[in-house]
Amino acid sequence: MTNKNASIITGYLNYNSKIIEYKINRGKRKRVYLHIENGELEVRVPSKISNKEIENIVKEKAKWIYESLKKFPKVEITKIKYETGDIFHVLGEKYQLK
Repeated sequence: MTNKNASIITGYLNYNSKIIEYKINRGKRKRVYLHIENGELEVRVPSKISNKEIENIVKEKAKWIYESLKKFPKVEITKIKYETGDIFHVLGEKYQLK
């Protein structure tokens, strides 16, 4: 079922030198839900919650997320190398490393 009021964006979690991609699904709900299915993380949040609050919740649950995703063989968690000038997209914002 499609919710016309829902909006989905992508976020990234850096944990243990690994980048974990997740989908943020905003909609009409009262609570935050972390849902893992087929090795993919979806964060279901109320429409009015801020991106910073979402980021804090995901960081708070990072260990659980990481351990849960490791159980799925399909998940590709890659180690990254940081270099000056690299650009990262986090919650729709661009950040350049200095």
